[in-house]
Amino acid sequence: SPTEEDVQKCLAGAQAPATAQPAAPATPEEVIFALRMAAGPGAGTPPPEVVGAALHQAKVSPLSAEAVVRALKEAGHTSPSPEVVQAALQAAVSGQLPKELQ
Repeated sequence: SPTEEDVQKCLAGAQAPATAQPAAPATPEEVIFALRMAAGPGAGTPPPEVVGAALHQAKVSPLSAEAVVRALKEAGHTSPSPEVVQAALQAAVSGQLPKELQ
């Protein structure tokens, strides 16, 4: 499963080159697409905390429960439970992964 390092590599590779216009904030779906590309085939479904940390690193705005649910669904959590949404939302707000995922 993707680690925090994978998330960082993914996001570094997904950043647009500097232009006169600031880049629009990424959508939750775009963030998860980039995460999946960085993780590679066979990486499986990322844990909700990794999904949340990716949203935080990408500065998805507005950062809402709806955005988290959209990202979780894109990541393969077809019907995320309230606990899964809460775990992803906590990581999205803090940007931190639990120690067991670092």
